[in-house]
Formats: sequence, structure tokens, C-alpha cells
Amino acid sequence: CRMIVSTIAVSTIALLVSEFNEVELGQKHLEHALALDDNSIAAHYNLALSLLQHTQDFEIAKRHLERILEIDPENAEAHSELGKALFNIYNDREGAKEHFEHAARLAPDVANHRVNLATSLFLLADYEGAKLANEAALEINPEDAEAHARLGFLLGSHFNDYKGSRKHYELSIRYAPDYAAPRHNLALLLDRQFDELGLSEFHHSRAVELKPDDVEFVEQLALFLANRKGDFLSSRPYFERAVELDPNNLHRHLN
Repeated sequence: CRMIVSTIAVSTIALLVSEFNEVELGQKHLEHALALDDNSIAAHYNLALSLLQHTQDFEIAKRHLERILEIDPENAEAHSELGKALFNIYNDREGAKEHFEHAARLAPDVANHRVNLATSLFLLADYEGAKLANEAALEINPEDAEAHARLGFLLGSHFNDYKGSRKHYELSIRYAPDYAAPRHNLALLLDRQFDELGLSEFHHSRAVELKPDDVEFVEQLALFLANRKGDFLSSRPYFERAVELDPNNLHRHLN
């Protein structure tokens, strides 16, 4: 009993230390907690997150998450974090999908697990599955801006449902006004499918304001101004900015 209490105490200290950005000290406390009790899920989990977020010790973090699932195979958060590590770091989309499926099954009221599952299904070319997973996320949380943005992209790119795509982009922006990606995608959609140039320009410009170093956003605004509005004078600084951001792209130089 005393050993378990000591593990909890060390884990708590480590979390408090982390709040003050003492990452290395926090990790040492968590390692000490695990030396006392290797079955401490809290210590494994918090150490894994610290390794992933702060020191990029991905392989060690992965082992801690796998250890949690040895102790508790139905730990939804460990499945979710392991899925994200496999997806983002190891490019193991199939493995990530399996862990996201477990997380969604074990925690059916958490929308983010469904969004992560939808992303992995999309990149595995299971577009119907991705659509269903995003829709399930929105049933759980109708104000999930990420789910709206991803569903908007999916409907427009693979189902030719441009009205549905527009609706979900607009909802994403409503719930997250500073989320640049759906604004950028909505701008392209309004231009190409609805011929609403004024509104398209507004969202192009706002996306660039929100993410001025995103070369795609900057270049697409330049192309829109030059090709769709014939405003070459206004487009020039955006082309120049795109070249600054990506000087190796010949296409941008030619423009």
C-alpha cells in the first residue's frame, strides 16, 4: 500500500513540476515513480506524453503506451495516444486505425476519437468509413470544428456534395473563427463551384491573415487575385511572399 501511495505522490509532484516547465525534472520524477511501481498507469501515461511533446523520445514513449495496454488493454486514452504516435511519427496508418477503433469503442462519447479514426480511414482510402466516423463525431459534439472541417473536405473532394461541403466549412468557421484551413478550403470551393468571388476573396485573405507563413494559402490568394480577378498589382506581393517562403519552387518564380 505504501508503495502505491508513493507512486501516486511522485506522479503528482511530476505533474506539478511540468506545470512550471521543468520538463527534465518532471520526467525524472515519473521515472522514479515507475521504479517504485511499474504498474502505475498514470506515471506511464504522463511520461509518454512528456516524451512525445517535449523531448521527442518517440520510441520510449511508444513503449510506455504499450506497457499501459499490457496492464489495461481497454484504456481508451492509451489507445488514442498510441494511434496518434503510429499515425504521425511512424506513418503506420493501419496500426493507427486499429488503435483509434479501440479508443472509439471504449469511449463512445469522445468525439475526438472518431475524428482521429476518420482521418486514418481517409488516408487508407476508405472514404465512406471516414464520412461515417466524422458524422458520428458530430452526433457526439455538433460544435466540433475539426470534424466539420474534415467532413467538408471529404464531401467536396470525394462525394461531389458541394452544398454539404460548404455547409460544414461554414459551421467549422462558426465554431472556430481562427481556424485557417476551413477558410482556405471554403475560399477554393466558393470560387470553383459557386462563382462567389467576393466571398472567396474574403476567406482567402482571412486564411492568410491567420497563417501568413503558409505558402499554399499565400500562393492561392496570389493566383486568385491574378487569374480570377485580373488584379495583378495586388497579387504581386503575395507571389513575392510565396517565393520567400519556398524559393525552390519554380512555378512560383514563373508567376
